[in-house]
Amino acid sequence: MAWGERWQVKFAHEKTQAMMITRSQGEADHLRGRLRLGPDTIPLQDSIEILGVEMDSRLQFNCHLEKVARSASSKVNLLCQMKHLLHADSLLTLYKAQVSPIMEYASLTWMSSARCHLSLQDKVQRRVERLISSATHHQLHHPHWWRRQQHRQPQQEQQRHDLRDSLEHSRRVAALTVLHKAQLQRIPHLTDLGATWRRHEVGTRTMLANDFLEVPRSHSSTHQRALT
Repeated sequence: MAWGERWQVKFAHEKTQAMMITRSQGEADHLRGRLRLGPDTIPLQDSIEILGVEMDSRLQFNCHLEKVARSASSKVNLLCQMKHLLHADSLLTLYKAQVSPIMEYASLTWMSSARCHLSLQDKVQRRVERLISSATHHQLHHPHWWRRQQHRQPQQEQQRHDLRDSLEHSRRVAALTVLHKAQLQRIPHLTDLGATWRRHEVGTRTMLANDFLEVPRSHSSTHQRALT
C-alpha cells in the first residue's frame, strides 16, 4: 500500500485474488481471513483464473478443463442445429474457427493433466468428426453438389485428415516447437525454459550426436508427464 500511495495508485481489493498453493487444508485454513489489503480483508480462494486459465491450490487444472469441454460442447451443439444448412467443409471451417481455439488455448499450461480430464476434449472432437462424416454422407446423394465440389475434393480431404489428428498430437507438436525455439534458436523470451546440454558418458553404435538433452526424473506423475 505504501508503494501505491507513493505513486498515487489505488488498488481495487474486489479485483484482488489470493490463493495458497499447498496440499494441506489446515495451512490454508490457518491463513484464511488474515490477508489484508489496507483496511480490506482479501478472501482466500480455492482456485484463481489468470489470463483465462483456472488453476486450483494444488496447481491442477481439472476445473479449467471441465469448463473448456462444456464451452466447446455447447458450440458443437449449435453446429448440430445448423448441419442441415451447411456443407461439411463449412462445418469444418466453423469448428476450426469457433471450437478448436477454445480447446487449444494455453495448452502447454495444462497438457500434463491426467488423461481422464484431457479425454473430455477428445470426446468433443469425436462428436465433430461424426457430425462432419454424417454431413458428407448426406451430400454424396446430391449429384449436382458432387459435380460442383469435385475440384475442391483434395483440399477438403486434407482438411478432414487434419481433423483426425488428435488434440494430444497438436499439444505435443506445440511443445516440441517451444523446445526447439528455446534450445536451438535461443529465442530471448524463452531463455529461461532452456536446459543444459551434456555429453554422453558412454558411446554407443546408435548414438548419432555427441550431445543429448536429458529429461529430469520426477516423483510427481503430473510433473513427469509435462517432461515426456
